Amino acid sequence: MSGTLSAFAVGAAGALLGFFVSYLLRPAALRYALRFAAGVMLGVAAFELMPEALSRGGLGRVLAGTALGEAFCLSLQAVFERRAWRGFTAAALCAAAGIAAHNLPEGLAIGAGCAASAALGRKLALTILLHDIPEGAGVALPLRLSGKRAGTVFLLTLASGLPTGLGALIARTFGAAPGDGALALSLAFAGGAMLWVAFGALLPAQDGEPFGRGDALSCTAGLLAGFIAAAPH
Repeated sequence: MSGTLSAFAVGAAGALLGFFVSYLLRPAALRYALRFAAGVMLGVAAFELMPEALSRGGLGRVLAGTALGEAFCLSLQAVFERRAWRGFTAAALCAAAGIAAHNLPEGLAIGAGCAASAALGRKLALTILLHDIPEGAGVALPLRLSGKRAGTVFLLTLASGLPTGLGALIARTFGAAPGDGALALSLAFAGGAMLWVAFGALLPAQDGEPFGRGDALSCTAGLLAGFIAAAPH
């Protein structure tokens, strides 16, 4: 039970720290923060989701899951272009859903680690907490762009972190993660959603063009900083 509570605390703390970080930014810095958030999502997909999915399910499931994640986001975009859902953009909801889906296997890892040894569980929890902070900012920033109130952004960012605890509960209850095939599909799905959010939503949202108007260098720097922040440490 302590591992499950720790995972809930890690998910909530990382998400909320990311929320507060996003609100420390001045409006002029928002475009650079979005580039950083896009880099974080690319790093999470490249360093964690895709390699883990590939090791568990092979190339076929990775391609299928990625395509499903992209198709899901494109479908949401089509729906939002016709009719906005309570003022949320497709980018905002896809960012929140992608991070939430990514946090579930993180919770599975914490739960399994705690079952193996308390030291391993603590190490995993600390590592995940550190990189959940930029992920929380990656959820909060698109929600801010939707024009939502701080309370709404707070609650949705918090909700995106809670699947970490759910994953730990599943691992402790059943003693194992879901089948490798299903887990590979879900990991690749989350990766595909993050790729769409990064290249299809966060970067174009800054000024209508994927890499800005004449400031490719600063865009690349922001992406690289986020990519490095998401790298395993």
